[in-house]
Amino acid sequence: MEIRVIETKENKLLGRKEIYFEVIHEGEPTPSRRDVKGKLVAMLDLNPETTVIQYI
Repeated sequence: MEIRVIETKENKLLGRKEIYFEVIHEGEPTPSRRDVKGKLVAMLDLNPETTVIQYI
């Protein structure tokens, strides 16, 4: 599984960072939200308790 960040935006009104990304998983089953979140948190050095994936 590979994660490619497409866009990062600062949402100052809500005090958060919004990250748009795509997950490439050719030849593999669709990854779970937990797997995607774990890889994204490790890749971008984020806090897992404040990281939410809204849409896959």
